Amino acid sequence: MSIRGRAVHSILNRFSPGARLQSQLLPTTPGDLVILGDGLSLHGEWAEWFPGSTVRVLGDELLLLEDAGAYLTQITAPRALVLLVGSADLLGMGGSSTPERAAARLDALVARATSQFDPSSVFVVGVPSRPAMASRARGFNRRAASLVAGRGATFVAPGSFDGVSADGYMVSPLRWDATVYTQIAQALATATGLPAASARRVPPLTEVGDGFVVKMERKRAQLFEALPAPTGRLVLFGDSITEGGFWDGWLPGRPVTNRGIGGDTVAQLTARIDTAIDSPLAISVLAGTNDLVRGDPKDADSIGRRFETLIAQIREREPSAPLIINSVMPRGKKYIDAITTINTHYRRIAAQYDAHYLDLWPALATPDQTLRKEFTPDGLHLNGQGYRAWASVLKPALDRLL
Repeated sequence: MSIRGRAVHSILNRFSPGARLQSQLLPTTPGDLVILGDGLSLHGEWAEWFPGSTVRVLGDELLLLEDAGAYLTQITAPRALVLLVGSADLLGMGGSSTPERAAARLDALVARATSQFDPSSVFVVGVPSRPAMASRARGFNRRAASLVAGRGATFVAPGSFDGVSADGYMVSPLRWDATVYTQIAQALATATGLPAASARRVPPLTEVGDGFVVKMERKRAQLFEALPAPTGRLVLFGDSITEGGFWDGWLPGRPVTNRGIGGDTVAQLTARIDTAIDSPLAISVLAGTNDLVRGDPKDADSIGRRFETLIAQIREREPSAPLIINSVMPRGKKYIDAITTINTHYRRIAAQYDAHYLDLWPALATPDQTLRKEFTPDGLHLNGQGYRAWASVLKPALDRLL
């Protein structure tokens, strides 16, 4: 793996515990549309592409083909099982970078899936790729199509992006842009017979900025521009901590929209209100922790003023929508004083703008006011246990408001 590849692997691996443990804690229910895969599947917002279906997403940021079978035990009688795997293998992250080896591992996975479920309910999406791995993707897809058909399942071709996608269309082989997600959603709708929402047309991104994290932010913001307006849905609005949640599982029974973008500051949330807030069922906002590092300026009082601007604009747009302001979550000791001041501002802002202030510290903090170690892989982001703790206070708060 290249130096750049190892760096990308390191960044994505920070989020793997959250996805993996949430998958284990949230088994599916009969009749679900289940999307199982790597980072490509985790960030597609499939519930919005298929609003008439109960959608569950399972997987891991860097899920390898040989590990995907373990997730099948979490699935019960799916309406359709969609496998979006293979990219991490083709990148060499599991030692099976050749198309032949990856295809053999896919065949073993599909054999297991079709023995457990009706083969007609199993769908395998091919691997779109950027030019750097075009030949491997084409070779893998050719073999995969034949092997999948031999198991009685359905292969879904990744369309015109099969091996010929320009770099401008993807942030990496483990992150697609809106154009590719749109095409995959349409192909899945045709293959499964499930109705899919129509995407809004967005121009391709030709300049996505420097650095992997910046590219992820830009690509996800573009996806939100392409997705249908989230009218009548419960909107989770925030940064990477929001983005990483499996909200359809934690908040069942209501249509949920995840509008989290990793790395976003309060000002960046304010700039994208239009693609997040549109006649919602309710709104939950979690923001501010990134401002402690990336804000301009970074002091607690300035963060509080920027957050008030955000809430004022949300209220101007949606004066009567139920609104939850989550406290900034605990993190390392050096941030305790700043976060305490920020949360004092947030509590005042909630009272001023007819919002519900949700103090997350009783559920997440240790006695010394840091994030509990069992809830986090890195002292900032949540793992599955951490999301369960957050949901344990967020869901009752929403139930009271709705």
